Amino acid sequence: MKLYDSHASRGISPTLGEVKKILKSLIEGYTTVFIIVDALDECRDYDFNDELRALRQTASLMIFSRRISRIEREFQDCLQLEVNVQSAEEIKSYVAHRSDDPKFSLRHLIQEDQLLADEIVSTTVANANGM
Repeated sequence: MKLYDSHASRGISPTLGEVKKILKSLIEGYTTVFIIVDALDECRDYDFNDELRALRQTASLMIFSRRISRIEREFQDCLQLEVNVQSAEEIKSYVAHRSDDPKFSLRHLIQEDQLLADEIVSTTVANANGM
């Protein structure tokens, strides 16, 4: 929170280097790490994509983005799913369906922690804005 507070009070965002340093220190403290990135297409720093690809060595990633050819090319070796969300019920149905899929890396967490599953759904619904 210190990183956020120090930048928010000045109305600026942390640099990529600052975020990388914090993520590295957080990841080192856990054996299993999941990182969810929303709206990658809205990120103007293309170096961020390189950092995300590097994080795949130490964390499981779930990245949401509009269909942008540059992003699709950069992550072409990753599993890609097209999700067209029209309603909260569709999101809930999608998460429920995916939680039964053994290839879904968040499967065991969602099945074991209903509060986490609810938070993922509610946050995704809140940020979907009819995408």
